Amino acid sequence: MPSVRFLRLLSLLAIAGLLAGCIPPVPYPSRVTPDATAAPTRQPPVATRLVPTPTLTPYPDWWVEPAQLRNVNITFWHPWTGEVAEEVASLAYDFDENNSHGIMVTARGMGGNAALAEEVESGIPLPELVIAQPEQISAWQGEIAAFVDLNLYRSDPTWALPADAFYDVFESSPEGEQISLPAERSARVLFYNLTWAKELGFSQPPKTPAQFQEQACAAAAALNADRFYENNGTGGWLWELDSLTVLSWLAAFDAHPEVPVDGTYQFQTENAAAGFSFLRTLLDGGCAWANKTISPYEIFASRRALFFSGSLQDIPALKIAMPYLKSADAWTVIQYPAADGDQVVLTSGVDFAIPQSEPARQLAAWIFLRWLLEPQQQARLIRAGGTYPLSEHALSRLDAYSRQNAQWETALAWIPESQPAPADARWRTVRSLLQDAAWQIAQPYVKLEDIPEVLTQLDEMILQLSP
Repeated sequence: MPSVRFLRLLSLLAIAGLLAGCIPPVPYPSRVTPDATAAPTRQPPVATRLVPTPTLTPYPDWWVEPAQLRNVNITFWHPWTGEVAEEVASLAYDFDENNSHGIMVTARGMGGNAALAEEVESGIPLPELVIAQPEQISAWQGEIAAFVDLNLYRSDPTWALPADAFYDVFESSPEGEQISLPAERSARVLFYNLTWAKELGFSQPPKTPAQFQEQACAAAAALNADRFYENNGTGGWLWELDSLTVLSWLAAFDAHPEVPVDGTYQFQTENAAAGFSFLRTLLDGGCAWANKTISPYEIFASRRALFFSGSLQDIPALKIAMPYLKSADAWTVIQYPAADGDQVVLTSGVDFAIPQSEPARQLAAWIFLRWLLEPQQQARLIRAGGTYPLSEHALSRLDAYSRQNAQWETALAWIPESQPAPADARWRTVRSLLQDAAWQIAQPYVKLEDIPEVLTQLDEMILQLSP
């Protein structure tokens, strides 16, 4: 006969088996891998019940739980100066105070694109977020740094950007990874003295290069004919060799070397030669002149140039400079005139990029980036710098700014038809070579018939020096 102790043991085992069959499985928390190593039992189950193993949705290896973002400190570098840099610092402070994750941000202004590039290439550790020219970012990838594929975050349901976060023209859609996103976009434009042009007999801005030449030459002739000898040789267009200015004039002649051909850039084309010949003709006719010692605002306000080249950021400065320099002339911004009458405006700017680091720091940088792209923050940056809004949502918060800045409002209409400037790694080298070629063409020893040879030499240098 079994002992009383043995019967009690059997009773306890039976009760345990019944409880195991009645208690439902505990669901696993989201994004946690269940423990599948349960201890085996030596007793057969009292009741057999099939319970399916839960299937968890896989998630990227960069994912961190929100609690891991608490007290994460990140730094970002940007090229902005002046009022924009001050606004960026203010935005970083507001983010620190109000973000629900406890992320802390330090903004460091580098004093311009060149200075920022020099710092990145110095070999010191990179910050969690960088704002730089897209061609620089492309050149650094794999050489200086490893940047995060931002599609990882954009495709995540928790952290994705709105589908309409950018105007289409401001964002390229490359196949594969995307290592940068727009942070700022501006336009290359011509500044035009409406009052002086009207006095010269022109009621409309030029729409073709021929009309531009006519007006520029008329302004130069008027100054040569007046009684002030000190302004002789001025007037017309203030010659300027920024790479985007040169590229704008080439686009005016339907020359689009910004599109790489066979892996490199090529400028030795009939249309490009026509664009450079036009510029040289302006110089030869005295309808364009160069001056690097005087501010273009002063030259424009004193009627020593009917046109000068600049960007949207020059609009706020010129609004201040004109009354300060005692000019009551009305002025506006215009697109570059094109041979077919379809005027040209090129857009360019700087992008966000996130260097690879710890997952929590990467995500914190993305959250801050995402916050900066919200319409409220975008509107603050635009009021400080005068650049384009990146989306229709940002524009909707700028009604008052638009009413107070007629020239900026004029430029808004050009966004849909604008052309993006090159943004690949090769452009970093090509832009300098292009400026050098424009300088060569302006030299007195170079004749119009020499321009094709100059362009041939340009292409050869690009082939040798481009990555």
